[in-house]
Amino acid sequence: DEEICLAQILFSESKNKTHWVYLGWSARNRVDLNFRGHTYCKVANWPSQFSAISLTSDPSHTKIKTIHRSYLKGILSSTDTKLWESAIQVGRTIITADSVLNPVPDAVYFWYIPAYESGNINWPSWAKGKVAPYVLRKPNSKDVIWAFYRQIDIA
Repeated sequence: DEEICLAQILFSESKNKTHWVYLGWSARNRVDLNFRGHTYCKVANWPSQFSAISLTSDPSHTKIKTIHRSYLKGILSSTDTKLWESAIQVGRTIITADSVLNPVPDAVYFWYIPAYESGNINWPSWAKGKVAPYVLRKPNSKDVIWAFYRQIDIA
């Protein structure tokens, strides 16, 4: 189940395998630090953390199980099936990897900047005035697409 929960974080946040490495390690950091959960399923279902999974607590992991059940039943598109299988593999690799491979040590927050630049979503209040110690840029560009932050004291 832990691999499935981490795969759901990856799959729901991005369809880009390179992004998954950074996102997955951020989730692992949360588990390792017991920040908003001590398991991947608790981290994935913590209220208001991963909007693509759940905006409210989902203790039974219903949304995660729905995607996985769809996969098992063969009703995902062929593209999504391949991506889901890749997300599980990337998740498995991150869960078992040595922590020295972590590209975003101690980062527990992240956000996808293009979503906010579109003007459709407000900048997260927790990121205002903060400098991201880790960023992921578009290939061959200075444009930041993901920003990763350490634990932030939120009132």
